Amino acid sequence: MTLLTQQELHSIQVEQRILEVIMTRDEAYDKYSDFIRLDLFFAERHKIIYRAIVSLKKTDPKQELDLVLVGDRLKQVNKLKEAGGDEYLSKIFNSPHVMLSYNLDEHIKTLEDLRLRREMSDKLNIAVHSLSDRENNALDVLHNCVDSMVNVSTGHVESKTQNMTSLLHGVIDQVEYIKKHGVTFMRTGYDDLDKSVMADVGNQWVIAGRPTMGKTILAENITRFITKTTGKAGVIFSLEMKASDMAIRMLSAEGSIPVQALKKEKISEDNYARFYATTATIRELNIHVNDDRSITLAGIKTELARIYRNHGEIGVVMVDYIQIMKEVIEAGGELRTKIAEISRALRAVAQQYNCLMILLSQVNRQCESRPDKRPHMGDLKDSSALEQDADIITMVYRHDKYEKDVSKYTNVVEVIVAKNRNGSDGTVRLAFEGQYSRFSNLAAHNTGDEIPPYGSNHL
Repeated sequence: MTLLTQQELHSIQVEQRILEVIMTRDEAYDKYSDFIRLDLFFAERHKIIYRAIVSLKKTDPKQELDLVLVGDRLKQVNKLKEAGGDEYLSKIFNSPHVMLSYNLDEHIKTLEDLRLRREMSDKLNIAVHSLSDRENNALDVLHNCVDSMVNVSTGHVESKTQNMTSLLHGVIDQVEYIKKHGVTFMRTGYDDLDKSVMADVGNQWVIAGRPTMGKTILAENITRFITKTTGKAGVIFSLEMKASDMAIRMLSAEGSIPVQALKKEKISEDNYARFYATTATIRELNIHVNDDRSITLAGIKTELARIYRNHGEIGVVMVDYIQIMKEVIEAGGELRTKIAEISRALRAVAQQYNCLMILLSQVNRQCESRPDKRPHMGDLKDSSALEQDADIITMVYRHDKYEKDVSKYTNVVEVIVAKNRNGSDGTVRLAFEGQYSRFSNLAAHNTGDEIPPYGSNHL
C-alpha cells in the first residue's frame, strides 16, 4: 500500500521559473538566495544548474549572470550534459515570462511546501509498510512515525547549541583582546552614552521619543560618527525625511553651518567657505541614504545586499522609523504582529552583517498626560516586540518642550537608557544644538539637579 509518490509532489514549471529569474535578474539573487536551498528542487538538473549559479556568485559576487557564464561553469565541472545541455539552459533563460515581475515569494513557498510533502510522504510510506507487517507492534510504529515527523520539521534547521568548552574559548579570546587593545564596543561619539550603552556589532538599538525631541538627529549623528571612525558603510532608510534634507543636516552638523543658512537664507562668505570644505568631507563618507517611503522589509534586505556587494562591509543601519513602513501601515488589525515580524527580521539582518541596527520608534501620546512626561518602555507605540527584541532602548526627552520658563533645561536633552543588555540603565544628558542639527557632549557633569553648562565638543 502506497500513499503518494515523489513524482506527484513537484512542479517543474515553478522550479524553471525560479532559475529563470535568478539567472536573468541580478538583484533577484541578492534578494532570494538566502531562501533557496538545493533540496527545494526536485529535478536533479535544476539542482546542478542552481549549484553552478551559487558557485559563480561566490567566486565574484558583483558579476551579473548570463547564459554563457552559467553554461561555461557547467562545462568546467563536466555537468552541462546532466543539466540538459545548452538547449535546456537556453529554454530557461529565454522564457517568454522573463520580463514579468520577479517576485518569487510564492514560488519559493510552493517549492518548500512540496519539499516538505515529499519528505513526509517518504516517512509515511515507511510507516504504512511497517503497519502492513503484523509482527510489528502498532504502538512502536506510531512512535517511530511521530519521531520521524519531528525530524522532518527540524532536520533543516542549523543547530545553534554550543557546549561550554566552545563558548569559553570565545569568551577567553574576547577578554584577552580587551586586555591588550581596550574595549571593543562601537563608539557613538558621546562619552557618557558610550560608558552606559556600550553598543556592539549585531545589536538592535531602538531610539524612541515623541515628535520633535530629536531622535532622528541623534540617530543620524551616531550613524555618521560610526561611519567616520570605522570606514564601513552606513545605511539610512529615511521614510519620513527626503534624502536631500538628510544631506543638509549632515553638512550643517559636520561644518557648524546653520541649517537655515543652507535652506532659506542667503549664505554668508564664512559659511560658504565652510560649506565647500564640509562638502568634501561628507563626500568621502561611505554613507547611503534611501528615502523610498514605500520600501518593504524585502526591499531593505535587497538594498543592503547591493551596498555590501558594491561598497564593502556595513557598520551601521538606521531605519527612521518603523511605524511608517509600508507593510506596517497596510497591516490593519495585524499591526502589532507585522511590527514584531519586521523587528525580528531586522535583528537577524544586524547579526547577518555584523553591524549595529538603529530603529527609530514613536512613543504613545499618553506619556504627555502624566505629571512626569518622560517616556518609558511601556510607551513604545504599537509594539511590545520592540521592547523584547532590542538589546538597547533609549528614550529621547527634552524638558524645555514642556517647561519653557525653566532656563536651566534649555537645549539640554535627556537620553534615557531604559533597557541595556550590554551595560547599565540610567540617564545621559547631552546638549542640543538645534541650529546645527546635532547633539554635543556636556562640558561638565554633576549628580545634583543643576544642569551643567555645555561646550563645543560635538560630532
